[in-house]
Amino acid sequence: MQVTTDSKMQRLGVKICLVGLIIQAFVVTWFFIVSIRLHRRLILEPTNIAYSGVVEWRKHFWTLYFVCVATLLRNTVRAVEYGQGFNGTIMHHELIFYLFEATLMGGVAWAYVFVHPARLVRCVRKDVEAKLNGEGGVGTVMGNLDDRR
Repeated sequence: MQVTTDSKMQRLGVKICLVGLIIQAFVVTWFFIVSIRLHRRLILEPTNIAYSGVVEWRKHFWTLYFVCVATLLRNTVRAVEYGQGFNGTIMHHELIFYLFEATLMGGVAWAYVFVHPARLVRCVRKDVEAKLNGEGGVGTVMGNLDDRR
């Protein structure tokens, strides 16, 4: 909904939204790349917890990848929408909005219902506490393969 009828202010608002979407896309892309690098490092040099199999960390990475791609796709559609202006195709077709806004972000919400990061943290905390109590947990989160042989 437009707050002002001044076309100059409307164009400024569109530009501000466009810049925000572009900045968000760059940040999400950077985060995605860093996540991929971390995932590869965990595969090549797993920590004690990752190596032990106590934590199902791989599914959390795949969920994270889905969320990043969904967010980037949503941002791209929104940037095109604002780039087309008030008379653009996306602005006049609600199906595109619901497909790329509601469906993608609903998918993200549901993905985190099934693979919530708090479960990962809780699992690691429980294992570390078991190690500290002498109950045989894996123990430290950090470590190299030499410590496990």
